[in-house]
Amino acid sequence: MKQLRLRKQMTGFTIIEVIIVLAIVGIIILALFIAVPSMQRNERNNRRKHTMELIGGALVEYYNTYGHYPTTSAEFDTFKNNTPELTKYYAIEFRDRNQSNNYFPAMDTIAVQQAHWCNKYGNGTAGEPVAGSNIDRNLYVVWTLIEPDNPSSHNTACIDNYDNSAP
Repeated sequence: MKQLRLRKQMTGFTIIEVIIVLAIVGIIILALFIAVPSMQRNERNNRRKHTMELIGGALVEYYNTYGHYPTTSAEFDTFKNNTPELTKYYAIEFRDRNQSNNYFPAMDTIAVQQAHWCNKYGNGTAGEPVAGSNIDRNLYVVWTLIEPDNPSSHNTACIDNYDNSAP
């Protein structure tokens, strides 16, 4: 009598299949390591810009209440005390009209600088505030450093109340 041998079905993965799956998982993990820090940096920069816009709006409210923008450190302290939610994530620094615009605020510091406006017309590094010939205008600039893609460079975000059409 002939014995029949039953072949047992082998289950499992071949080494090639395992290597392919590991390569795909590795590519996905690599993509996450590249994308997540960039997304976090963009979120922090968006929060900085949003806070700057809130400060600009609060300065307008201050102007509507007092008839002028804060011009002294004491007035600026009043402004900050009336808007404590603005200092939740960032320090806010006041710089009066006599202080130079040739500085960068510390990271996570938002500077409010009097008698300056954003450089939107290519004079110097884009975004840095500049003083102009009309330094007695009731101007302000709100600006901060934002995290650049290249760590060796300075990027700034800047908003102001400058009206280029005004005399």
